[in-house]
Amino acid sequence: MSGLTLLKSLMPRARPVSLEAGNEFRLGLGTGGFPEDDCVWKVRAVRPFRGIPHALIEQLATGKTKTIAVSAILGDRTFEPIHT
Repeated sequence: MSGLTLLKSLMPRARPVSLEAGNEFRLGLGTGGFPEDDCVWKVRAVRPFRGIPHALIEQLATGKTKTIAVSAILGDRTFEPIHT
């Protein structure tokens, strides 16, 4: 086992490996610069688009929906899963 592999195995996973329908998460900051209700999103569905998994997400405060690549959501540094 290489040193990098050993380090990766010792580090806890803070982010989920994938998103599923029903997951809730915070993304970005609210309008006031602090996490608020307008940055809470819920995954409505996950579907492949051109071979890449995309999530249909809904902003809970406004009902606004958008489709975005799952890798883009998980890779965002402001991504924070909400455990319910």
